[in-house]
Amino acid sequence: MRNLTTLIPLFLFAAAGCDVLPGNGHNNGHGNGHGNDGGGDADTDVDSDSDTDSDTDADVALLRVVNLSPKGPAVDAYVGASTTPQITTLKYPDVSTLTLDAASGVDVKFVPAGGALADAVAAAHGIDLALGSTNVAAMFGPPYALDALTYVDDPSDVAPGDLRVRFSHVASGIGPIDVWMTQPDVVLIQNLAYGATQVQDLPRPVNGSVIALDTNHDGIADLRFTLPDLAAADTVDVFVATEAKGPDLVFLQGDDTTTRVQPEPDGGGQD
Repeated sequence: MRNLTTLIPLFLFAAAGCDVLPGNGHNNGHGNGHGNDGGGDADTDVDSDSDTDSDTDADVALLRVVNLSPKGPAVDAYVGASTTPQITTLKYPDVSTLTLDAASGVDVKFVPAGGALADAVAAAHGIDLALGSTNVAAMFGPPYALDALTYVDDPSDVAPGDLRVRFSHVASGIGPIDVWMTQPDVVLIQNLAYGATQVQDLPRPVNGSVIALDTNHDGIADLRFTLPDLAAADTVDVFVATEAKGPDLVFLQGDDTTTRVQPEPDGGGQD
């Protein structure tokens, strides 16, 4: 493995200005550390749009809900003031997308599947569902400290020929990480904290490139992951998530699929 201190970045990637609305309501990319949020009515009523055939993307707001807790429970998701779940039995690392009317200050509460709203184990707070927007609410963390983060995916200013990639660190038990890319060797992100998220625009093609993680800041890649096929995507969300044998990379694409990529050489490949 090559030492990062000897690498000279061949080009720089500018981080896009996408707002992050973390679990504790502060704009720092972190959740509240626990995510425990009991029941109770939210301040905002959110209506699902049941007539999606005649709608365009500009007519509705999309909310993509993801379970990123490998050892946590399958969950039901309650949106806004609803007392019934809009999503049920969401397992790791699955995603489900809701088509909603515009609303502001919306909460998403995560409840163990089949449980009561009062038993919510995590919540993403203060989501502004603007028309035409794509919003993500993700539960993460170990079962004893579940949390949630939320952000907006906005590809509107991506340059032609680029792919917008958002990296989120949701691997519990691992401190801040450095993210770099090989072929060519480029340092993408430094000191990405647990619970934080950051955007990079990458020049295409990226298929077959390798994402590497330095988890202890010694300038050496501890884990390497070969990128899956991302040719059709406008934006890709990449989550560093903990599994039993070590971190996975979970890729969330615009077609509402997730691809779990394990590190090389130990079990490298896709599920």
